[in-house]
Amino acid sequence: MTSLTPPPTVGAHPWPSPSPRPGPHAGRLAGAPRHRTWRDYLHNRLDTYTAAAPDLAPAAAALRRELDATDADTEPKLLHHDLQPGHLVRPTSGKPLLLDWELAAFGDPLSYLARLAVRLDLPDPPRRTPPRTPARS
Repeated sequence: MTSLTPPPTVGAHPWPSPSPRPGPHAGRLAGAPRHRTWRDYLHNRLDTYTAAAPDLAPAAAALRRELDATDADTEPKLLHHDLQPGHLVRPTSGKPLLLDWELAAFGDPLSYLARLAVRLDLPDPPRRTPPRTPARS
């Protein structure tokens, strides 16, 4: 593996910050709130959208009802969102590295499988229907 040469020093800091927000975090997730479940996250997004555009309130209310009727209690996980061979590096010693995290976001790990299925143009999985219970006489 070749070593990386740092850029020339600019001002007092050799590496410019990728995020204008102060603190020990960087990138688009800087300061992003953590949500315990998808339901919490999606309710928060609906609150944000309806605060910005009150005319969306009826549609947001309908989405809330659908959201509350679904299984959205999965905890969001940090996802890379740009997995490709060029972002995997195996150093001569130590563990493999995953580079290029600027597209990272919290999400459902199953979204990777969904994205792969779309890219490979796989058919939709068959819908599972619950077994029928015999009618009582």
